[in-house]
Amino acid sequence: MWSLFHTEFVKENDISGVRRLFAEGEINDLTECDELGRSALTIAIDCDYLEMLQCLLESDLDPGDALYYAIETHSIQGVQTLCRQLKETRREDILNRFPVTPSWPSTCKPLILAARQDNYHIVKVPRFKQGCDRIEANLAALSTKLLSLARDNKEVALLLNGGDDEEAGKPRLPRRLRQAFDIDFKEFVSHPSSQDYMISQWRVPSLHFLRRAMSSEILCDLIYLLFMLLFPVTCILYIILPVEELRIFQRPLVRFLLHLASKLYFLLLLILSTMRPRVLVVSSGQSMSENLTADQRIRLYMNYKARPWDVFTILIIMWIVGMTYRAVKEVWHHSLKRYLINNKWNILDLLQLVLYWTFIIMSVVSYVQAWQTTQTWGLANDVTDIPETRNERQVPSTPIPTQPDEQQFLVNMPQTTGFPPDAADSFEDFDPQVFHQEGWDVNAPLVPPLLGGGPPDRASIRDDVILGNYENESRYDWHVFDPLLVAESAFALANVLTYLHLVHSLVILESLGPLLISYKSMVADVTKVAVIFIFLVISFSLGLTQLYRTFERLDLQTCMSINDKSECPDMPFLSFSTSMESLLWSLFNLIDQSNLAVDEDLYLTEYVGKLMYLTFMVVAVLVLLNALIAMMSNTYTRVEDNSEVEWKFARAKLMAEYMTPSVTLPPPFNLVPSCKSILRVICCLYRKCCNRQLDRGHRTSNDNNGTYELETKKPSYSGIYTDYQVLSRALAERCHRASQMEKVKQKHKSKAKQEMAALKKTVENISDEMRQLQLQMQKFMYSK
Repeated sequence: MWSLFHTEFVKENDISGVRRLFAEGEINDLTECDELGRSALTIAIDCDYLEMLQCLLESDLDPGDALYYAIETHSIQGVQTLCRQLKETRREDILNRFPVTPSWPSTCKPLILAARQDNYHIVKVPRFKQGCDRIEANLAALSTKLLSLARDNKEVALLLNGGDDEEAGKPRLPRRLRQAFDIDFKEFVSHPSSQDYMISQWRVPSLHFLRRAMSSEILCDLIYLLFMLLFPVTCILYIILPVEELRIFQRPLVRFLLHLASKLYFLLLLILSTMRPRVLVVSSGQSMSENLTADQRIRLYMNYKARPWDVFTILIIMWIVGMTYRAVKEVWHHSLKRYLINNKWNILDLLQLVLYWTFIIMSVVSYVQAWQTTQTWGLANDVTDIPETRNERQVPSTPIPTQPDEQQFLVNMPQTTGFPPDAADSFEDFDPQVFHQEGWDVNAPLVPPLLGGGPPDRASIRDDVILGNYENESRYDWHVFDPLLVAESAFALANVLTYLHLVHSLVILESLGPLLISYKSMVADVTKVAVIFIFLVISFSLGLTQLYRTFERLDLQTCMSINDKSECPDMPFLSFSTSMESLLWSLFNLIDQSNLAVDEDLYLTEYVGKLMYLTFMVVAVLVLLNALIAMMSNTYTRVEDNSEVEWKFARAKLMAEYMTPSVTLPPPFNLVPSCKSILRVICCLYRKCCNRQLDRGHRTSNDNNGTYELETKKPSYSGIYTDYQVLSRALAERCHRASQMEKVKQKHKSKAKQEMAALKKTVENISDEMRQLQLQMQKFMYSK
């Protein structure tokens, strides 16, 4: 009766009633069940009454199989509460014991049940974490030991492929290594057998004319360098010539060299695109539209409001499209989640592509807006004064007369001010001759910047010059989110990320690999400290802003009433954003301490502000910064102590990227379909169109042969799998014999130690007896 009564209290979540029953001693067993066969703990787990569950576990009564029930129902909070509330004296016994009731398998423990349920969150509960770590370490040692027992390359290949058929001439990442990469099993990947297999799949099968060259390290490096320099030629050959000898391009090393060469060429284009355009600024007071025709003025305005697209920019866009196609294809083959998790550098690639496409879209938007602005002037169709030939470059001695529509153009031009007087590049006397001296083609017809044009012997305005100002307007007068400014900002950030991505390819070098791995781990340490630092800066910024903003607003208003705003001193705590920026730069000692002073009479406010700032410097600099230095030093020491394993794992992971099936050619040549791809598409279409006729002919003429082929193909796969099973048994037997031999050696070693100890004792006894005998002989000689 009392069991039913206390289960009713549990159903109603009456904690006080349950405590009263415990105090009266009415509850002596937590495993008693109600009419539905549920115990009090089971009811609390079903209803998610965590406080009730804690109340029931405060007693020393046996919880029974409540932990098994919580695991089976996937109650993560119930498992955590059970693990946390159990007494220390009996916690390990309850967590590792077998079930009490026959409701669960008698050989099953809580950790094994959670693993069978595929409940990762319950398995990773801290109470089970030590057991999981022990199991993981034992499995890692066992798998590495089994790999060490493989006797030749054939057994190693069969073991790493896991029974999969290995196609000759088509290198791919083995199944076991792929699983090892997923779980970061570094010891298995860095094992000499795994490394030898990876290198054998990575290297190029030496052709007849390369065998002698590959034997010399210098000649081999020269061939690789020449291969990268001729990267466009080799890619074009692969596209045009579908011959068997060019299958060497599908080898991982060749693909790596091609993609590395593509990256280097892309970086070269970025450098050239940065160096190529010249920025010209006309001095204040000069008229840029004087003595110029309408279409020439529109041309100048387009170079002012839109980014010129030269040859380098077009090639860069081709590379960006090729990189996007490669990323989309990899996401299509795998998934976005797997694409981002398998290789963290892909996150950088994705961000880089987003920035590049932002640059392209904003550049097009800025061009369209500028073109629409020129259309409103009504001068786009006025080409009556354009010379008939573009080769005519003589500057007229008299000024060019201004047409009525051109005068209207000058009237409708936006008259804004704000151009800085100290511009870097300026013209003393602005006339068409200056345009010829600077390489401008004033007589060239109007060509939109995105469509091309320009003389062949001298750069035109379209692809050579960026105007910093036009008439009385300059870039300082633009909106902060002008499309061209957004495009340039995105392009600048993307360039930085592109150069950083080159670091990923340098991991393959033994001299730089461990250092780059340490750098990557240190970045993770900086990220951890940055999270704490952000909260610290926010808290102190709020306090300092509330303390100083009124006084700084008064000082700023007083200064602006006397002087210009540009002559007023900085106000570091005027707003929340400026306070955060000031505290950030204070880490580098770039803030003046006098900004903390208020007034002699208001010493309370000044002392509180200085105390807050001093506390921030102590916590941020002395504590956090030194903690970061210690973390980075510890990370570098850890990686350096295990540098060989870390570097081999990182190198193998880089090799694995080029062993997976993906696009063979790098950007931008991956956009061009090869002859092999075209032939495959034609053959595929032909098979689909003629599928019925081919099937009929195959059934009538080759029925028996087809059956024989099926019968012969099936045993080949089963034979490989049987070989894998035989090898697994052989490795298990070898491992068992090795463990037995190790025990025997341990026994022999202990026995040998005992024998050596006995022998040592005997020798010591003999030496003692010899000494005594010597003393007796000496006494006997002296007595005579």
